[in-house]
Amino acid sequence: LAATVFFGIQNKPGTGGNPADQTARHALPSMITPEVRNNLFDQFITAFNSRDLDAMYNMLGPIAKAQVTKETADKEFKKLIKFFHSVTGGAYTYSELTSTHGSTTVYTLYYAVKFSEKSEIGRSGMLKITIAVQGQTFQVYGLFLDGDTRNR
Repeated sequence: LAATVFFGIQNKPGTGGNPADQTARHALPSMITPEVRNNLFDQFITAFNSRDLDAMYNMLGPIAKAQVTKETADKEFKKLIKFFHSVTGGAYTYSELTSTHGSTTVYTLYYAVKFSEKSEIGRSGMLKITIAVQGQTFQVYGLFLDGDTRNR
């Protein structure tokens, strides 16, 4: 049993077939360095743990913000905070090519996370940060936090 709260844009499948096959052929672009991956993670947990709804919303790129109002985002972020309370640690584990849309390539970055003992959803889970890369720029499309209730 897993409990999941998702926030971000709904990413429709793109071209190119099976994501596992795509991932094998497409490594993360060179601009998505370990430092960039770590900065995204640190930015999320700092905002999340301090309950800074503005900072969490500001992680999102223009496309996500165009589809989700600040009020809706705040409501969803408050759910994440209520259920998971705080992130006590974590690390990047892997990435996956999600889809391609013209010149935009969408990846999901996976981070194994630990939650505080106050979490209602368990003590461990996965943070998924979806990013869209176009040329030499990227933006965050969505944030997905999944907790495993077996580890309560």
